[in-house]
Amino acid sequence: MKTTIIPVVMTMALLLTLPAAASDYTLGVFGNANEDDTINMQDVTYTELIILEYRDETELSDAKYDGKINMQDVTQIELVILGKEKELTFMDVTGEAETVEKPVNRIIIVMSDAPDVLRALDAEDKIVGITDQVIRYGDAYFPEISKLPFVGIWSDIDHEAVLNLQPDVFIPYTPHATSESVWPSVRKEKAELKEKLPGVSIVALDFVTPVTFTENVRKLGYILDREDEAEVYTDWYDGIIDTIRDQTEELSEDEKTRVYTMTYGMYKTGIPGSRYHAMIDIAGGRNIAADLPVPHGGSTTSVTVDAEWVIVQNPDVIVRRVMEDPTKVGYGVDDPAELIAFREEVMNLPELANGNAVNNGRVHSMSVFMTGPKCIIGIAYYAKWFYPELFEDLDPSAIHQEYLTEFQGLDYDLDEHGTFVYPPFEES
Repeated sequence: MKTTIIPVVMTMALLLTLPAAASDYTLGVFGNANEDDTINMQDVTYTELIILEYRDETELSDAKYDGKINMQDVTQIELVILGKEKELTFMDVTGEAETVEKPVNRIIIVMSDAPDVLRALDAEDKIVGITDQVIRYGDAYFPEISKLPFVGIWSDIDHEAVLNLQPDVFIPYTPHATSESVWPSVRKEKAELKEKLPGVSIVALDFVTPVTFTENVRKLGYILDREDEAEVYTDWYDGIIDTIRDQTEELSEDEKTRVYTMTYGMYKTGIPGSRYHAMIDIAGGRNIAADLPVPHGGSTTSVTVDAEWVIVQNPDVIVRRVMEDPTKVGYGVDDPAELIAFREEVMNLPELANGNAVNNGRVHSMSVFMTGPKCIIGIAYYAKWFYPELFEDLDPSAIHQEYLTEFQGLDYDLDEHGTFVYPPFEES
């Protein structure tokens, strides 16, 4: 008897001395009782300790999401681990709890970022409806997905068409939802969708902003029973970010490259909460717009500036965003004329002619295709542009090719096709 009890007592004592596991983020899925980055048997044990009053309740320990912590939560966690749960509750991009019935077999998507993630999770076959945002990528990038039934443009969804396709899940547009300023608009849209799409789960996750990308992909992995695929994908993604940060983390603020991004036109730029600010930060740069105030109303992550302000800031690097017109740039275009024209327009601006970026030829044009899930590729380009000596061995094109081949399942040769950035490194 003693030989069986003592190890249990020792294990219990050890668990009581340990804090919840630490991670870069908390997986916002109910059942993640110890609030680390995954759901496993540690969460079962942790919940049992809560029931025995050896641990305080955590927000996510209510796996059944019924306001009580009991053995039903333990059972739910065990079912989640086995992939046999009948429903799953998670925190969406606005911090609200949403419950999805399982299994999820039919999904309708609004924006072009979601199908990238679904392909990476080997769940492309679950997509049953798309909008103009997916179609505009064309056959070169979405050869099968672009032919799926059409449910309207992103800003004017045909709700009847959606319901006719009998989806389990609808993934809406969530604009840079890491910024709390946009949460009210996202919540309002969710409420309207729930009213117009009865019986359909609204899964509002952000696959655009890099700082929460891993967490959102992992959540979707649990929703779709693709946890292993999500882990492989995000480990690859995070590994590249870690490699870049290892090289830049010791830079002081004064040593950092000062960057200006032209997002929507010459003089509109991203502030904290935007994908562009996050990309600059991860690549070790310093966004010259980092301290600008959020515009009145607070529902945007970009601001309009003037030429005089840019002149005073005198950025070292300028990156100009090229809109995603698939007839002029991207996977279906081999002529870089559009990228060249966008860069030359900046290089020829008389008001910026004496600035560091123009004088040193450090003006770059980048397709917006290099954001969203593909922002990891954009970040690699940023790092190489900002610190060419630090990242002499970094090959953004090779990262791009690996992404297409390994995670998108595409037979696409970047040495032969596609236009995404200008100038190429041999001309930088």
